[in-house]
Amino acid sequence: MLFIRRKKNLKIKKSKNIFIQEKFFDIEILFSSLKNVKMVMRIELYQYGTMCHKNKAFLKKVLE
Repeated sequence: MLFIRRKKNLKIKKSKNIFIQEKFFDIEILFSSLKNVKMVMRIELYQYGTMCHKNKAFLKKVLE
């Protein structure tokens, strides 16, 4: 009887550990995707900034 209880407890512990690992993995994926979005936004802002800078320089030349 005691052995059966231990087996059940081990199964419960294993299932809890698996559940926690899956949740942690989901959170890890979420954070990595947020980091990717942040990097893409930085690149787009940089490209937009350089575009604006080039356009300003171009407009200066045209207007002079």
